[in-house]
Amino acid sequence: MTGIYFSGTGNTKHCLSVFLDRFGGKMFSIEDENTVPCAKER
Repeated sequence: MTGIYFSGTGNTKHCLSVFLDRFGGKMFSIEDENTVPCAKER
């Protein structure tokens, strides 16, 4: 699973991290310029 997040305070990043730790997957910030190319690979 690929999780893409936007988090101004860190709450969404934390929630996604907990979710992906349980179910597996990779996490990307929407603000990271490498997110789109990495998401397209999946």
